[in-house]
Amino acid sequence: KMGRRKWRIVGVILLVVLCLRMLRGRMPLTVVKNNLLGDIDRSSHNQLIEPLRDVAGYKWSEIPAEYKFDCIRIPRFSQHLANNVLIIFLGKSEVDAWINIAKERRWNWKVIEDYRNVTVRDIMPDNTVFPIIYTLSYVYGFRYMKEFQNLHTGLVMSIRMSFKVTGNKITQLISMREAFRQFGCRLEDISIMPPTFYITEREDCLSFFKYAKKGLRWVLKPSIGYGGSGITLHDDLEEIKELFGQCQGRPDNVEEDSVIQQYIPNLLLLNGFKFDIRAVVLIASTTPFLMFFHEGFLRVSTELFSEDSTDRRVHFTNTHVQQEVANASINDHLWSFNRFQKYIEEFHPQRKDFVERELVPFIKNVGRLILRAGQGIYRRIPGTFQLLGLDFLVTADFKIQFIEANNHPYWPIEYPDIEPTVHSMLEDMFDLLLRLNHNPDSVVHMKNGDTYKSWQLISSEIEERCNVAQLFNPCKINFQTDV
Repeated sequence: KMGRRKWRIVGVILLVVLCLRMLRGRMPLTVVKNNLLGDIDRSSHNQLIEPLRDVAGYKWSEIPAEYKFDCIRIPRFSQHLANNVLIIFLGKSEVDAWINIAKERRWNWKVIEDYRNVTVRDIMPDNTVFPIIYTLSYVYGFRYMKEFQNLHTGLVMSIRMSFKVTGNKITQLISMREAFRQFGCRLEDISIMPPTFYITEREDCLSFFKYAKKGLRWVLKPSIGYGGSGITLHDDLEEIKELFGQCQGRPDNVEEDSVIQQYIPNLLLLNGFKFDIRAVVLIASTTPFLMFFHEGFLRVSTELFSEDSTDRRVHFTNTHVQQEVANASINDHLWSFNRFQKYIEEFHPQRKDFVERELVPFIKNVGRLILRAGQGIYRRIPGTFQLLGLDFLVTADFKIQFIEANNHPYWPIEYPDIEPTVHSMLEDMFDLLLRLNHNPDSVVHMKNGDTYKSWQLISSEIEERCNVAQLFNPCKINFQTDV
């Protein structure tokens, strides 16, 4: 009897606490259930229908107890320093270019094509080896994370749960909306990307048809896609209505959940060819969060641009799309930032500072936004890092638009114009990661804007926690000009 009475008292106390929290507004009363990010406030999920509600304000996510730090004391969370660094490439063809770099630089390296039956001891037979696992798929890396963490050695290019922010296009859209909501504004109000909707979700679908007009073109993208696969261009609103007009979820003839994004008209062209920009950011650490920027490259279509063309290579500049036609010449497909700068100086001298003063600040600010969007989603696991590709378009009046983020992007090096850029990115990235994990004091005390070789620090959790003035607020900046 005493036992039952005790549990009744505990139950009443828990019920009272729950009611008090709901009355104080600490728990949202209206949520979207069973979505891929968990319980998300509906006001952020569908901002075109419901008004913006009061928000609690932005907070950094919790740090594991063993890695706690304050503004004076920075923990030494370095891993065991082994005698030999071994770079491990998991997978097949997509890492061939990186393997060539490893050979040229005489790094210790090995390729594991079939990773399914590999154990940590197969990779690291003894403690004289410090492994860095580099892969283009988070699935490859994740199974080794906890084992490496327990051994206090090794790096894995895979931040757990990062696919929800920079992989899956649906959760990417939702997490970005939520990041803006936490600072008190809407993604749609800032206009840093074309109007984008989660078309296979009822309320976002209704928002789309409320917004869409005849004459606008739309790009339909599957939630999980790579290299332009599954992307289709639509210029007939009636055709879209036939697919999604009932807004009852994913139609039977659509293979997976999708987003739909407005096709940007009146683009800046390079000698008559469409292009986009692939930028590079690195989340080098999650304990604390550190993000770095590196120069990227341009991807230029191999076919002259025409609004009326039905050729995918005219409209989609992905390298894999450009290679879809056998024997197609793609020698001029990739441009360096330096070559782009020279083109601007020659053909648009009035915007000669565009790359340095507008494009690069915009890229850095989107990187910072993505780091904010991942707060509470990324898992803080020492020894994990993530190399991200960010894609952008530029209009004829030099307005920059963010298109999407890519969690495990393809980095080609077989193009002479960008080979130096990609080589420095890879070599300096590994050097930075090793220094961060073996001699963290030399990196964690860097300030935003400081550089380590070819990488520039653009977001430091330590600096922002210790100096509120440094906190990045996406609602109060001009993405294209503020540094």
